[in-house]
Amino acid sequence: MWQPNNRASTNDALYALHSDFVQVLGAKERVQILRRNMGLVVIGLLVAFLVGTHHRAFGEPLIERRVDLVSWIESQDYGQAFGDQFQPIAKQDKAAFRRLIRAFMLRDFQKVQKQARRFEMRLSRLVDTATHKAFWLLQEAQTPSRGKGIYLTPAKAPRRMLVLQVPHPIVDHATHTQGAYLLRHLSPRLLMVASLQRCNHRQLTPCSGKTRVCKGGYRISDAAHFTESYFHTAHQAVASLRPRFVVLQLHGFTYRPHQPSAYLSDSTKRPLAGSLSNRLTVALNRELREAGLFLARSCNRTKKKGRVRLCATTNVQGRHSHGSSTPCSANAYSENSFFVHIEQRRRLRKGDRPGPAALLRALRTLFP
Repeated sequence: MWQPNNRASTNDALYALHSDFVQVLGAKERVQILRRNMGLVVIGLLVAFLVGTHHRAFGEPLIERRVDLVSWIESQDYGQAFGDQFQPIAKQDKAAFRRLIRAFMLRDFQKVQKQARRFEMRLSRLVDTATHKAFWLLQEAQTPSRGKGIYLTPAKAPRRMLVLQVPHPIVDHATHTQGAYLLRHLSPRLLMVASLQRCNHRQLTPCSGKTRVCKGGYRISDAAHFTESYFHTAHQAVASLRPRFVVLQLHGFTYRPHQPSAYLSDSTKRPLAGSLSNRLTVALNRELREAGLFLARSCNRTKKKGRVRLCATTNVQGRHSHGSSTPCSANAYSENSFFVHIEQRRRLRKGDRPGPAALLRALRTLFP
């Protein structure tokens, strides 16, 4: 249990020290000693005040755990297919949840702890045993999850204007562990992971799009294809901040021989020179050439060469980033959406051939 010491106990110790002076020394000696040590006394009282203020501000002890960050994110319970644990966010809760995520992004952790109680969520700290880096964690306080999400930010203020999203843990194999790996080594502002797998609920989403996954049809537990979720509401909070953050959403696909190793897009198929998706494709392809793998393709490339697929044209976070007022059903287009969607073969998500290090090095060229 990690918590500041109580200010009262510090004051008691100082009082006991003063009592010893009274009992052992005469008046003249006490005055001389206090004069020589007045600076230490003042510093001690100031520290006691600040510690007590910090303790009262958080209101309750903050848990700190030492874990391997990648193993920890992998060990979370993301629910079973068609387990029906997922719960949509209530309309009256959306504005408050956006305020909670904005406070987390802006690192107002006292406000986060206070507001998290409304959603039965908890603020704590994780220390990664592999790197000794600390991270603030916001997640549901109780299990099983209801789909409110897992949110992590470095304890040391990150400088990169980047947010990582993982909407399909488990089903898009190793995207959640890839997200944790990138958080560990890249220090983006935020990693947000859906806390239930996409096939968790039987109910079909009203949003447009088709898939063969989850026995066919997007489910309301699919964070990338349902707007009435905590995940999408959190995305709205991220997109509302200024200056804007780049959102990189991690996905995975089943690879077949001679296919590109990855497909990138801004959630459209529009040719757009200089787009973030094109620039990241160029940077990633340098890594793929060195690894001897087939190159990635961008759905936004200006020269049409080779077929592209998995361009995320029905992704609701992508649609929202382009300015759609109804992202559940309608596309929109903007010159710079600050949104990049990447579909990757498994060798880019897991292992070391080249594993997630390839995307890490590519991102470092765009976000030095």
